[in-house]
Amino acid sequence: MAFRILLPSFFAILLSQLAFAHNSTVLFNSVHSLSWTNADSSTAIRTYMFPDNLLFRVLLLARGNPEAYGNSLIFGLGFYCDRRLTKSCWLSLLLLECSTDGLVLAERYPQVVWTANNNNHVEENAVLHADRGRGLVLTNTNGFDVFSTKLSGNFAEGMTLKEDGELVLFDITNSTIWRSSDFPTDTLLVGQGLREGSKLTTLSSINVVFSLSIRSTSLTAFVDDAKPVAYLSLKPDGAISNSSTLIQVIFTPTNITFTYKLGDRSHNLYKPTGGMLSQIQLLRLGKDGGLRIYVWKAHSGWTGTNLYDQCQIPMACGKYGVCTQGGHCACPKSDDGVDYLTPVVPTKPNLGCNFNLTSYKKKYVLGVLFGNLSYFSYYDQTTAVAGINGLEACTFECSRDFSCSAVFFTYDDNTSDGHCYMASEVLTIRAVRIEGDLKRSVAYLKTPAAIYPPYSKATRKGSSNSFSPSKIVKAVAITGSLSLCMLISFFIFRKIIAKGRQVKDCYEQVLVGPVRFSYRELCLATKRFCTKLGSGGSGSVFKGELKDGTAIAVKRLDSIEQGTGEFLAEMQTVGSLHHYNLVKLIGFCTDESNRLLVYEYMSNSSLDKWIFSDGPRPLLNWETRRRIILDVARGLAYLHEGCSQRIAHLDMKPHNILLDDNFNAKISDFGLARFIDRNRSHVSTSTKGTLGYLAPEWQNSRISVKADIYSFGIVILEAVSGRLNLDYSQSDADVHFLGVLQRKADEDRLIDIVDKKIADSESHMQEIMQMIRIGVWCVNEDQSKRPRMSTVVKVLEGSVEMEHHIEFKFRNTMDFSSNPFGECSLKSALSVSL
Repeated sequence: MAFRILLPSFFAILLSQLAFAHNSTVLFNSVHSLSWTNADSSTAIRTYMFPDNLLFRVLLLARGNPEAYGNSLIFGLGFYCDRRLTKSCWLSLLLLECSTDGLVLAERYPQVVWTANNNNHVEENAVLHADRGRGLVLTNTNGFDVFSTKLSGNFAEGMTLKEDGELVLFDITNSTIWRSSDFPTDTLLVGQGLREGSKLTTLSSINVVFSLSIRSTSLTAFVDDAKPVAYLSLKPDGAISNSSTLIQVIFTPTNITFTYKLGDRSHNLYKPTGGMLSQIQLLRLGKDGGLRIYVWKAHSGWTGTNLYDQCQIPMACGKYGVCTQGGHCACPKSDDGVDYLTPVVPTKPNLGCNFNLTSYKKKYVLGVLFGNLSYFSYYDQTTAVAGINGLEACTFECSRDFSCSAVFFTYDDNTSDGHCYMASEVLTIRAVRIEGDLKRSVAYLKTPAAIYPPYSKATRKGSSNSFSPSKIVKAVAITGSLSLCMLISFFIFRKIIAKGRQVKDCYEQVLVGPVRFSYRELCLATKRFCTKLGSGGSGSVFKGELKDGTAIAVKRLDSIEQGTGEFLAEMQTVGSLHHYNLVKLIGFCTDESNRLLVYEYMSNSSLDKWIFSDGPRPLLNWETRRRIILDVARGLAYLHEGCSQRIAHLDMKPHNILLDDNFNAKISDFGLARFIDRNRSHVSTSTKGTLGYLAPEWQNSRISVKADIYSFGIVILEAVSGRLNLDYSQSDADVHFLGVLQRKADEDRLIDIVDKKIADSESHMQEIMQMIRIGVWCVNEDQSKRPRMSTVVKVLEGSVEMEHHIEFKFRNTMDFSSNPFGECSLKSALSVSL
């Protein structure tokens, strides 16, 4: 029954809050927004404590449909907090067990069936707002919105938690304008399903994302990456026409119903699940990638059953673990009898395996043959490496690809040809055949020894067995015969050579996976460095081509002294990372004083060439610019939040954003990058970067990843406006773009700053204005008020709304444009510009 607000506004809000936890429906106030605070002191929210310090602050309760959920289960909406994780909280829908008189049984674990802010927890004192114009908005304690319902111009009169576990917002005609089931997380309740464009997602303990969605004619589970890999394909029983398209999948008590469309007609096919109408069930994508049906029984609680073989679950046996008959876990056994891998925890083989360093420390091992092992990606031939159909070519390609951790090769029937699969992340490996799979397969795993050069440090420096007395005598005789001219030459070049060797030893201490090239190889590849792509403060970049036809970009650093730090920084960052929106480091060269980095070639050069060039320039429509900005945001989010250590790029600008054939953007140039431990908020460092992109906090040299976010905001504004942030060709009043932006905002003429070269700008003006607001959000002078990059990604993707109040105020923009650091610091800033 709806709780209607008829009293004066203050008392109406108070009364609605007091009644909130006792109702399944609440009406929104047309004058004042309602809000509920995630705090112990709140008197408007009922709180339950569950085992393991789990807490649930209830906002709405609704008894489940008796026919589907009996009288022992109840749905609740509220703040669900894990106090083991420094009071991390989520706005969630829970399925709670209760007694016959309706009291929640706090000794039983609840089932989380939907979460609003799935990958972005909030803290104590976060606030849930509800009003007619915005619907529901969840705001964290830092003032940023982490979740919002999108109403597309509709006005919400209230919300209801229905008896089937669905949260809905409704309008004045009582029509549903938003429902939680349209945005599922990792669980489907009976009657819910997936449509084209929707998916279930879950995050594993090792930050691997699994998803379940409709693809072509099947329901397919993926390991999400830059190139998602399928590991499960569910289809109904019965014949499926190749011309049919799967448009919907619904979970029912007895089956999964597949709805196909063929022309103007649709029809259903079914996959039985073994469930019964009388059972209380839910379908969940687990944190190990497993797809299971959970059934509830009054006395035993919830039990889960896999929908497919245990060994098809990507994390059934952890990373590098092998799943054998019956779902047992072990470490892979190599064909040469050496135990290259051992269990992470000997008593818990399901936790995976680590490489045993003592197994290969005396020899160089590139790939170890592990015989007949399978991998889940075999069932998605679109992930096979194109153009490679032989095992030898497959392993060779893996040896040249630093991101490749393993090769899985399946042979075609009765031939030596087959399909090559290269894995960057090795999860559970299968040692049993799936029914109907009769193909032979082999696995090669790249050991950590493969990332070292094929010779030891002892070999480089010489060992006690390398020299004999006779050799020493001969060496002395030869040395004694050297001419005075040679001695003079030796003294002249001794310092240079010694420095080169010292630097080389430094490089060899870095655990790198890229290929080591000789200087001669790169001379041939670049035709003696004849085609220059560009140059910067530390070196020049040349186009080249490897023997296999791969186009490359070779960065040649100019001097030992100047480029050493940059070389090591790039090797330690991009050399150890793998993300679609980071430029790929293919290899390197450290022949004596020569230091070169070999990257993938990006055919469309850098972003600055497309937005800053003089005169008529090639068009970048709005969709392309928006996609480039999103690509860069994803790359930065990975650097800041997706690695074991946070990485600050510290030189984010259009010149360091490279574009491939399809204008996909990748971040490049990590020469100034810094690692920041997760237990530290900042690092102290000297001024680095490029004038015009430096955050205000560079003045005190206390830098965090928020400095990148400021630079990213400048990039957004430059991409929208088509002009440099600092442009000395402009009049004095317009040199600094932020000053122009503030003036245009005050005049309500933001449209004036939009690049006239964006041909389709008029039809996308609302999106462009939103992008300007995001850019301004990122360049806030107070770094604590800048968003995290993961939040920016979600805003750009449309899954989260940004805060509504953005101030276009920039302090001392004229002074900052000329010199933000004072006269002495300006030279330092300019000297490290790239």
